[in-house]
Amino acid sequence: MLLFDSVKKLEKAFTKEQFDALVDLLDQRQGMLASSREIIDVKAALKADIVGVRNELKNGNADVRNEVISDIAAVRSELKNCMTQGFSELRDLESRLKKVYEPVHSEIKSLELRFLRWPLGVGIALLVVMAKGFGWIGF
Repeated sequence: MLLFDSVKKLEKAFTKEQFDALVDLLDQRQGMLASSREIIDVKAALKADIVGVRNELKNGNADVRNEVISDIAAVRSELKNCMTQGFSELRDLESRLKKVYEPVHSEIKSLELRFLRWPLGVGIALLVVMAKGFGWIGF
C-alpha cells in the first residue's frame, strides 16, 4: 500500500496510465514481497527444521543400527545352531560309518591273510622242490 505523499509525487512524475499500471503491479507483488524481518523469521524456522531433521536422522540411524545389530545377532545364533546341528549330524554319520567300517575292515584283513597264505605256501613248496633238486636236503 502506498503512502499518501508518495502517491501525489508519483502522480506528478507519471502519466495516469503509467501510474495506474505501477499501482496495479505493486498491489499484485505486495503479497509476494516479504520484509527482512519475515525473511529472518523464515530463515530461523528453516534452521530449526533442519536441526530437527538432522536429529531425526541421527535417531533414525541409531534405530537402523540397533535393528541391524539385532538382525546380525539373530543370524549369528541361527548359524551357531545350524553349525551345532551339522556337527552332531556329522558325528552320528561318523559313528555309523565306523560301525559299517569295522566288519568290512576285519573281512579285508582275513582275505589278505588268505591271499598271502597261497603265495607263501607255493613259495615254500617251490623252495623245497629246488632244495631237493640241488641236493640241499638229504631225503
